[in-house]
Amino acid sequence: VDDPSMGNFGKIWRMGWYLQSNKSDLDSMCDVESKSIGFKSSATMSPLYAFCDDLHDADVAEYIKGRLFRYWFNEDTVKGDYAGQNPDTARNSLDNVVNGRYDLANLFAARLDLKPFIDAWGSSVKFELSAHGENAMRYCAVDVNPNEAGKIYTDDTFTKNADTPLHSAPLTALQYDAMQINPSELLGEGSAPGILAFEAAAAHENVTLKVKLGDETILSFPMPISISSVREMYRWLNICSACGGTGVDPSRLDEPNNLPDSECDGQHFVFVHGYNVNPADARKWGDQMFKRLRLSGMKSMFTAVNWFGNKSQIWEGVPLIGGKSLDYYSNVRNALDSAPYLAEAVNALTGKKIMLAHSLGNMLVSESAKYHNLIYNKYYMLNAAVPIEAYNENSYATEMTEHGWYDIDQSKWAANWHTRITIDNDSRKRLKWRGRYSGMHDIVNCYSPTEEILANATVNGWGGVWGAQELFKGTASLHFVPGNCEGGWGYNDEYTNIAGILTDFAKTNEFTNLELIVNPLFRKLDNGIFHQTNSIAIAQTELNKVMGDAIPATSFAAGANPIGASISEDYNYQSSESPNGWPRDTYEWYHSDVCDIAYLYIYNVFYNLIK
Repeated sequence: VDDPSMGNFGKIWRMGWYLQSNKSDLDSMCDVESKSIGFKSSATMSPLYAFCDDLHDADVAEYIKGRLFRYWFNEDTVKGDYAGQNPDTARNSLDNVVNGRYDLANLFAARLDLKPFIDAWGSSVKFELSAHGENAMRYCAVDVNPNEAGKIYTDDTFTKNADTPLHSAPLTALQYDAMQINPSELLGEGSAPGILAFEAAAAHENVTLKVKLGDETILSFPMPISISSVREMYRWLNICSACGGTGVDPSRLDEPNNLPDSECDGQHFVFVHGYNVNPADARKWGDQMFKRLRLSGMKSMFTAVNWFGNKSQIWEGVPLIGGKSLDYYSNVRNALDSAPYLAEAVNALTGKKIMLAHSLGNMLVSESAKYHNLIYNKYYMLNAAVPIEAYNENSYATEMTEHGWYDIDQSKWAANWHTRITIDNDSRKRLKWRGRYSGMHDIVNCYSPTEEILANATVNGWGGVWGAQELFKGTASLHFVPGNCEGGWGYNDEYTNIAGILTDFAKTNEFTNLELIVNPLFRKLDNGIFHQTNSIAIAQTELNKVMGDAIPATSFAAGANPIGASISEDYNYQSSESPNGWPRDTYEWYHSDVCDIAYLYIYNVFYNLIK
């Protein structure tokens, strides 16, 4: 090996030998040996190696230490630029093609540097790639700068030597048997390093590059990667049983198989899904949120939470209403009932907690933090289906008052009935949204003014379905389940005329507190104990039922508006306008776009969350 007559062959062979058997001497060896054969300091390892986002010195240093680079194989079925664009339930990994911009998040990049070998041996040297699994790994060469490989996720990049965008590129499958590759098709000008985009179709541990002279393998370079289902990279917390629900997967809170806690930064992201999400879809939400945060630089532990937020969901095969949970109110109750269980489980997780919740999941997290000692460092509300007044007591919207109550004193509304309760420590005093979550700390309210689900009601219309259900509370117009048509904007029949309208006497009479506790103007509550005049003790779950069924919001939803209170920071999703345009006709950010739109369009949002 040390014979000068062996020239570059000996030096390259020696580098490969050190790589395999003596990593501790790499630093000193690279200072001397690598310079004579043209290796640059950023390429002292295998000529084929992976990295998490862009190629940073820290990535290379970790690689030299022997770190595994960890990725997920492609289990997605979404094709195109956003969920629902091209309905198809087949897994994207069943074909050898990238299935749209949404699918880009399932690729990972690797740098290929063959120049030292080509410089040493010219056309005599050959290269082969192989994978440990038939058709388990596919790849194509991408036309991006080797130091900006992260652009495969954030830009419309193209393949090498072809005018084909990566998001629809054909992929070449690797097999057990090594396949010869052509450097001119994979590298840059002058044999400069190139970038390969890989898609994995199954759990995998290695891609190997072989350097050959004739039929002899001179060097063999494994790319140290560990590929698994994305679900082997994060924790899973199932609290559905708190409200009598079930989940597809039981809780799994031990260290993830493919992302050890020792490789994380000590923080812990916890994500909670929203309303109308069944257990299978809860998994999909967890998958996508983990991937997007990870691609944006998250180095933390991650746990996805499944709670029973899809009570009354109709089988998807039913026309028009399939897949819908028609009883929103019972799921509000489930969110409130689940709060102590969430707090206990999350507090038991390791690390500083960063909470993220979507839609009605924010009611669960807020209730846990305010009343059950959930400990967190930061809390991101994503399109929160919670009235603004819960956080900002001064928020009020006339449009959230049902028309028939405009000329009735607000003290007689169900929303303010708690003020009639003057008995100390009476639990009915908590039957309110206004100020329910005031005093919370370190909240970021992520909202979108173009919401379709949480859209603000107008004088002449209900806005989104969230506003509609609030305005229909107690009116019997939007109740599909017996026992949840109470309170709200409905009328107590004892005060109505033959037309079913409140009499002028009821509207103007100065009732006492006791009279309106026993016999309010709004539709009486189902459980008669609430209308007793003495102090009552009642189960929290009964109070939660009334909050869902009977207490209407008098402000807009936080997920479509800034909160504006001192406890929060407001972040308009649409202020981070996508440099890549928008996949729909107009730039409108809908309720579930944080999960449904391809990462390429919304990566700035996740960058901001990480920062």
